[in-house]
Amino acid sequence: MSGAQPNITLRSPGDCSKEELSRFHDMVLEGGEVRKEGLDDRIGRAKVLAFLEIGGAIIGVGALKIQHRNYTARLFKKANAKSVANDFGLELGWVVIGKAHRGHKHSSRTVDALLAHTEGKRTYATSVSTNERMHTTLIKHNFERDGAEWPSQKRKNTKLFLFVHKDSGPKV
Repeated sequence: MSGAQPNITLRSPGDCSKEELSRFHDMVLEGGEVRKEGLDDRIGRAKVLAFLEIGGAIIGVGALKIQHRNYTARLFKKANAKSVANDFGLELGWVVIGKAHRGHKHSSRTVDALLAHTEGKRTYATSVSTNERMHTTLIKHNFERDGAEWPSQKRKNTKLFLFVHKDSGPKV
């Protein structure tokens, strides 16, 4: 089953079933970097959710998130970013592939599908400093690191990186 190519479905949170939203929530938490408090509300505010499915089973997820401007500003400040936070309207995130399905470029296909829905809005992403596979995926998709690493609030002795998409999209 891990060799089969999953179908990727993109939907707004309002078009998802309770079961899909529950599985999305659980997979995001499995990724280990997200706080559970308020997660359902943050999922509900997303522009679009991506579901990777094989035979009806969700094996991966991802999203284009609409963040509050003050959150984005704090994040860019923590990273000491050169880019201006207000120029970015979307965050690519919550890209989590089930352990049994990793190493098959599913995260790359997820990022492709999500970036096709940015509608020209500048996009950024964050990644745990040790997640080299995701860094490779982001760089392949025209993201670059911006600023310095900063400590994770969720995991001790772990740092986060900020990546900004190098597209020519308009400022937000």
